[in-house]
Amino acid sequence: MKHFTSKYLTGSTQSVSYRNRLRSSIQIFLRDERGTNAIEFAIVAPFLITLLLGVLWITDTERVSTQASLVSSTVSDIIARSATVNDDFIEKTLFAADAMMGSQADNLQVYVAGIENTVVSYNPDGTANYSPVVIWVRKKNIDDMIVPAVGDVYPLKESLVDNVPFVVSSRVRIKHTPVLGPQIMGEQVYEYEHTFAPRADLKTDCTDC
Repeated sequence: MKHFTSKYLTGSTQSVSYRNRLRSSIQIFLRDERGTNAIEFAIVAPFLITLLLGVLWITDTERVSTQASLVSSTVSDIIARSATVNDDFIEKTLFAADAMMGSQADNLQVYVAGIENTVVSYNPDGTANYSPVVIWVRKKNIDDMIVPAVGDVYPLKESLVDNVPFVVSSRVRIKHTPVLGPQIMGEQVYEYEHTFAPRADLKTDCTDC
């Protein structure tokens, strides 16, 4: 009986010792922080990389969009400052537009038009009805953008038709493929139009358009 009891106690002691070693190993494993940083980085890295690429993509597209808008505004403003322009002056202005776009110049499409608000009829009270008619137009690098022709009615805002006799309008269109993620976002198209009335109610005539 004693011998049996001794063997039983020995087995029990070994079992307790094994559990203690197992518990100790688990605690050591849980306390061991070696490799934790690598695991954390592997989890977070895809989100950080995606965020970085997104910021770079937004910055790139915003830069091109801002340049295109500035080109449209500058072209119409420069031409509207003069009472008289000629074909050479307009060509030089459009060449400057290319220079403003820098590396994106090959993708730039632009036209500028002189639009006169012409009287088409009179109301019973004697007030006139005007229609914005294109009297001259010049274009550069036009690919698939619709360009008005001389004599066409131009879609101006009603406030411009009723209040100013003449305006210069420039429309710019640019196609831009982002350097980052072109397969995801594809080609981006930006189109802007700016309309300026000449200073002191002048009419910008084009002598050889």
